[in-house]
Amino acid sequence: MTDFEFKPAEREAAPVFIGIEGESGSGKTYSALLLARGIVGPKGKIGIADTEGRRAKIYADDPDIGKFEHMDFVAPYSSDRFRQMIHAAVKAELDILIVDSASHEHEAEGGMLDYADQEEQRMASNPRRTQAKWIKPKMQHNRFIRTALSCGIHVIFCIRIKTIIDTDTKPVTVKKVPVCESQLPYEFLLRVHVEKEGIAHFLKVPKPFQKHIRDGERITVQHGALLMEEASKGNDISRMTAIIHNLEEAASSGVAVFREAWKASWRNAGPEGDVKAITPERAELNKHLDRLKRLAEDADAAADDKTQDRAPDDIGGRTTPEPKREEGPADMFDDGGFPGDS
Repeated sequence: MTDFEFKPAEREAAPVFIGIEGESGSGKTYSALLLARGIVGPKGKIGIADTEGRRAKIYADDPDIGKFEHMDFVAPYSSDRFRQMIHAAVKAELDILIVDSASHEHEAEGGMLDYADQEEQRMASNPRRTQAKWIKPKMQHNRFIRTALSCGIHVIFCIRIKTIIDTDTKPVTVKKVPVCESQLPYEFLLRVHVEKEGIAHFLKVPKPFQKHIRDGERITVQHGALLMEEASKGNDISRMTAIIHNLEEAASSGVAVFREAWKASWRNAGPEGDVKAITPERAELNKHLDRLKRLAEDADAAADDKTQDRAPDDIGGRTTPEPKREEGPADMFDDGGFPGDS
């Protein structure tokens, strides 16, 4: 079977990833909680990772929101700690996680900007390489976002808006921009800007949901319920999403741990005692194998402190590694070849 195969499209039900942005006092936290309650229903388990000094607890007795779980998430705010927090949310069996605010991962103590500054100082002895200061911070950030997208539960990011005065323009212009990594807003299924205690301006809306909203409305529980009504249509892929998330968690601990997790997942995805049969779940697992192996190898390299900085002008100085034999699914399972191997 080729890696490049087109099939008839079928709608899939999957967890939603939402961004709510606004200035201080705009109603981000309350809007996120209302939206979350609508998404998971009256009995769903909401959790909030609070970087704002436990401010979310002010809504602990709100009748429209009901009960929710709370985490006081303190510095350092590295991408890797945010990723670990998402794993903790999955382990706590939350139905939806609110990260308030995700902006801390970008510019607060230990965030991406801090990490880039540390890298610049470390490379200061070689000015030709200081342009590479963003390589590691962006790699760690991308890993965090992959985890958020694949964790198997709904996720809402609250993001701060800051004002920038551009004095280089004539006349001087004032811009309001989200405090986050520049590509993050493109990852959201739904992106909302709120102001004046929850008045919403919908910046990115999936077409099936557009009929349910009007710009300038105040966010309510009903908005979450209608979003979930649309998002839950189609084949439920939440189980496979959770399996892939668990494998990513294992891969972050290195090849040895990932190999054992892969064995268990592969075995459970097919008939008992038959590791060769390709079931639909095993076929789906195969699609992620190369990426997961790279994650595991990167984790081992980082643990051994063997990672090398890569700058565009440094290519000629690198030693080309010996080519590695391509591995298939059963190479991660045992030494007996791989499914479909003759």
